[in-house]
Amino acid sequence: GRPVLVLWSREADLARDIYRPAALARVRAGLDAAGRIVAWRHRVVGPSINAAESPAAWQHGVDSFAVEGAVDLPYPIDHLRVDYAQHEFGVPVGVMRGVGYVVNVFATESLIDEAALAVGVDPYRLRRTVLAPHPRLVRVLDEAARMSGWDAPLEPGRGRGIALTECYGAVMVAVIEVTMQPRGRLSIDRVVAAVDCGPVVNPAIAEGQVEGAIVFGLSGALFGEVGFKDGAADVSNWDDYRVLRLGATPRVEVRFLASDAPIGGLGEIGVIPMAPAL
Repeated sequence: GRPVLVLWSREADLARDIYRPAALARVRAGLDAAGRIVAWRHRVVGPSINAAESPAAWQHGVDSFAVEGAVDLPYPIDHLRVDYAQHEFGVPVGVMRGVGYVVNVFATESLIDEAALAVGVDPYRLRRTVLAPHPRLVRVLDEAARMSGWDAPLEPGRGRGIALTECYGAVMVAVIEVTMQPRGRLSIDRVVAAVDCGPVVNPAIAEGQVEGAIVFGLSGALFGEVGFKDGAADVSNWDDYRVLRLGATPRVEVRFLASDAPIGGLGEIGVIPMAPAL
């Protein structure tokens, strides 16, 4: 006859969670003689979140979560094909912050970088050329490059990467600077982010939302692995499931561009470009 509060320990929680689906993406691009991207094929394989969340309503087909960030590619390419193959592992799955965009934007932005390398063009400028029909995206891209000092040379052992995301009605471009440490380790020195989410109602909350998402996204890219052994997760607490701690967190700069676009979402977009920029 009284309310009872039941709390799992962190160990019990991590062992009995609902996990972000493992996925494999294979992406191919076709270039013409001038180095323009004219064809794109993206195939993603993994469990279905729709099947897990709505098993009674789910009919085998294309999972909308699995292909987001692929079917709505921000780059205008004439010939585009996206395939999804459902493959279940027996692990309970659900949404992680950023959902399918985390997988597919990592794949697509990585291939954009490889295309730039193949044709000998700076990756920022290749994106700018391909995105020319979309001035909103070009504006955010240019601001991120300006904030980062993109053309300034870096010392030996340091690198700089860029990634673009358009989703939930917002656009974000992130640039990450890293330094390679001895024995193949790296430190993340700086993250800059330019964002167009339409009118910003509360700047402090908006900035904090993106800053927190950046730390979340970097934690996932660097440490976010859960393995399974004998039918159970192999993580139990912060000692074996690591997150980015204060001493390793880079300097973060976020800038919102004045915009009259419809108000877009900020809760997830900051996570998505972290892995590809890194």
